[in-house]
Formats: sequence, C-alpha cells, structure tokens
Amino acid sequence: MTPQEAAEWVQVAPWLVAFFVVGAVIIWVTRKLAPALKKITDMADDFLGEKARPGVPARPGVMERLAMQEKAQDDAARDQSAIADTLEVVRHELFPNSGKSLRDAVDGVRTDITEINGKLSNDNQRLEAVEQRVTEAIKVIEENHG
Repeated sequence: MTPQEAAEWVQVAPWLVAFFVVGAVIIWVTRKLAPALKKITDMADDFLGEKARPGVPARPGVMERLAMQEKAQDDAARDQSAIADTLEVVRHELFPNSGKSLRDAVDGVRTDITEINGKLSNDNQRLEAVEQRVTEAIKVIEENHG
C-alpha cells in the first residue's frame, strides 16, 4: 500500500467507524424501542379500529364502539318509554275510573251476576211454591176422583 493510499484510508477510516457505530446505535435503539413502539401501534389500532382482512373480521375503533353504545342506550330508552306507556294503559284498565276500564266492566258483570242470582233465587222460591201447590192439587184430585 502506498503512502497516498494509506493517507486516504486514514481519512476514510474514521467515517467508516462512525458509520458502523451510528448503525449499531440505531439498531440498539430500535431494538430497545420496538416493544414500546409495538404497544403504541397496538393502542392506535385499538383506538382507530382495523379494517377486515382475509380471514379476520373488522374491529371497530373506540369512536365507532362509543357510537354503537350510544345507539344501544337510545334504543333501550325508547323501549323503556314504550314499556312505561304500555304499563300506564294496563294500570288504567286494572283500577276503577271513568267506567270504561276493564276493572269497571268486571265490576259491572259482578253486579249483574249478583242481581241475576237474586232473581233466580226468587224464581226458585216461587217455582218451589208452585210445585208444592201443584202437588197438593194433584193429591186433592186423586182423593176426589180416585
């Protein structure tokens, strides 16, 4: 090697050493930061969601899941309101009020049945009295004609 070549190597060698040292530092830093970077990218994927891939379904992000949760709450509130309205209608029918409820109708039927039972009881008593008179009349006829 000539002195001129040696001088060139002396000038280039520090740069080569620096290049390899910088490369080694970059590799070392990358290896040390890779787990943290992986956690950050995983968190970003969880927050933003992921599109579907072949064999893997899509995963909604935080904002989309929050919107789905709000919609579910709105649907539940609407259902609860409908149930409350229905319950109010049922409550209206179960207690006596304006005369148009189911309870009023049942009470009316009960009153009618009680009245009919009273009339039937009177009719039964009258029928028994008629049967007794007919029986007595038959005995009298048999005694007179028999």
